[in-house]
Amino acid sequence: MLRHRIAAVSMAAALFAIPPGAHAADHLDCMAQGYDAEQEKVIESFVGSFDTKSLKSEPSGALMGALSARAGACADQHGWSPNAILNAVFHQTGAMMEAGLRRHSPLSDADMVRLLRAINRADQQRLWPILENMMGPFMSGEEAEEPSKDDNLYLGLVILSSGIPDNDTSTKFAGALLAAQAIQRLAAKRFASE
Repeated sequence: MLRHRIAAVSMAAALFAIPPGAHAADHLDCMAQGYDAEQEKVIESFVGSFDTKSLKSEPSGALMGALSARAGACADQHGWSPNAILNAVFHQTGAMMEAGLRRHSPLSDADMVRLLRAINRADQQRLWPILENMMGPFMSGEEAEEPSKDDNLYLGLVILSSGIPDNDTSTKFAGALLAAQAIQRLAAKRFASE
């Protein structure tokens, strides 16, 4: 559902884009600013009501409309291609998901610091490719393959080695936070390659 909404946004925003062949490798930060007061309220509503229990917060039509309008303005200003627009929207959506997760974290401040420290200390050359391989198909509207047993063990090790509480709520939260960060990383890479 999210993938279809984002694809619709990218198609709508592509109407504002500079002709094919334009280079988009910069100005991804354009999506993080420039919203009007009504759009800011919609974004705040999404972040403020993010459901960390079910982790199924779907962006509303109003939110996708705000992102579409902003993507169109950024595309017009910076000459983004349709694929760049799509990845910019994914990046911003991932950033808003991360903001919502952090705002409603079931972890204490100390546990959040421990989790972020464990993520930063993990083998970055192993961690992010695993997560990006999981998120890539999702972003392309395809069915993701399950990670290998070794990759699942590694992800579990990163999360549990952080010292956060070993319970379903904390580990699901950590996994969702990693997924939101992986969406941003992968979208930024794809954006830069346009």
